[in-house]
Amino acid sequence: MVLDLRTPDGADVFRELVKDADVVIEAMRPGGLAKRGLGYDDLKAVNPRIVWCTISGYGMTGPYKDMPSHGIAYDTWAGLVKPETDDDGFCYIPEHPSIGIHAGPLFGALGVLAGVIGARSSGEGYQMEIAQSDAAAAMDWLRSETWKAYERPDDEVTGNPSDDFERRAPGTAGMRDGVRYQFYATSDDRHVLFMASEQEFWKNFCDGIGRPELFERWPGSQYGDHAKGNRELQRILKDVFAERTAAEWIAFGGEHNTPIAPVNTPKTIAEDPSSVNGSGSSAPTVSAPNSSRRRSSWSTRICRCRPRHPPSASTPTRCSANYSATTTVTSRNSGLPGRSGSRSRERLRARPIGSRPRGRFRYRGGLRSATAHRAGLHRARARHARREVVR
Repeated sequence: MVLDLRTPDGADVFRELVKDADVVIEAMRPGGLAKRGLGYDDLKAVNPRIVWCTISGYGMTGPYKDMPSHGIAYDTWAGLVKPETDDDGFCYIPEHPSIGIHAGPLFGALGVLAGVIGARSSGEGYQMEIAQSDAAAAMDWLRSETWKAYERPDDEVTGNPSDDFERRAPGTAGMRDGVRYQFYATSDDRHVLFMASEQEFWKNFCDGIGRPELFERWPGSQYGDHAKGNRELQRILKDVFAERTAAEWIAFGGEHNTPIAPVNTPKTIAEDPSSVNGSGSSAPTVSAPNSSRRRSSWSTRICRCRPRHPPSASTPTRCSANYSATTTVTSRNSGLPGRSGSRSRERLRARPIGSRPRGRFRYRGGLRSATAHRAGLHRARARHARREVVR
């Protein structure tokens, strides 16, 4: 369903949907819906239990709240992406994982679920907001917090005992000089991540390769010992790991209780045995309740159905007609504050059967009348209810 919220009819339909909804998610610049009379306070008057979540770039407050932006901006704000310069002296954006645009909605989903539980128990709605820039920074808290900690005197914030209390570089930068926690090349031109920083794992490894003298010479500390800067040991381990393939080292780790992890790229991850499930897909799977079918959690839309009346075997038609399915309302926000050409999606429960929407509804194939729209909703609900009864 596509609603033009700039029109009175579109706004009215939106309010009708909210009457029977659990959640409204605003994915545009903060205040975009409020300018149309569809903000949290407006919708709370329609549905006191509504859970409202705004997911924006820089949040609802602060000097950047109205700034236009794209996804990489939240990672650069959080200090996750370092500008690089090519041979001609031009700056460029290096390859990097996108964090903010993924972590923000994830945090939002957790908050929304908690809000729905609270609203159902208390009868009161909730308003919450997520800044994708904040979410990006939260995922990299270790580096930021380490820099702040290092502003304190050296005798207050020290390094690990295994490093003679010398401070490591903030975050994972301190892993550069590690030896027992480090990448190593294998005989098939791949890499594995060796993580024997605990004394127990280090001993298991040395015994497993038939080199107990390595442990006797460099036993290290019980915990968190990376053998920092031990180049002699690193040369020995470099030669040792070059004797087997990556797959052989992964198997070795399982056999000898030693943490050794595969090292993939975005291109090769689908080839990893751990990423392939029984259906031949590289995506993780979830099982529907009371069903033996396995579905990909990356592609399956989980639809919550709630019977308005208890199901009855003697009245299957009535039972089917009284299920309310989950639907997705998509509002075009071209011309509204926010990213150009983007869409905000509000996941709402469908209207109660019997209520009559007005006007015309836009589908991919064109416009449909309200009568055709209602008929389509009835058919969809009946199909969904029958599937639930079969399960």
